[in-house]
Amino acid sequence: MASSKTQQIQREVNETINVMQDNIHKVVERGERLEDLNERSEHLAQSSEAFKNRSKEVRMKMFWQDSKTKLILGGIALVVVGLIVGLSVWGTGVGKTSKSGAGNPTPSSAPAS
Repeated sequence: MASSKTQQIQREVNETINVMQDNIHKVVERGERLEDLNERSEHLAQSSEAFKNRSKEVRMKMFWQDSKTKLILGGIALVVVGLIVGLSVWGTGVGKTSKSGAGNPTPSSAPAS
């Protein structure tokens, strides 16, 4: 009977040792997964910071490109309007003096009534 009790206690001790070894193994695996997760989260943080900086650069580049385009189009519009106004003024003869004098009656040549 004493040996039977000793064997039962030994089995329980062995079972407890197995459970504890399994728990230790699981804790080690969990620690490895946590380390891997931590490394991935650090990499993600670095990537997101690089993305943020690059997006700011692209935003500024597009802003200046858009501004240049608007300035160029505005300049072209001003030149076209200036040409139209200049041609219309030059074409109608505004500011020109008539050399022949025809069509401009003077008071001395006007018929008397």
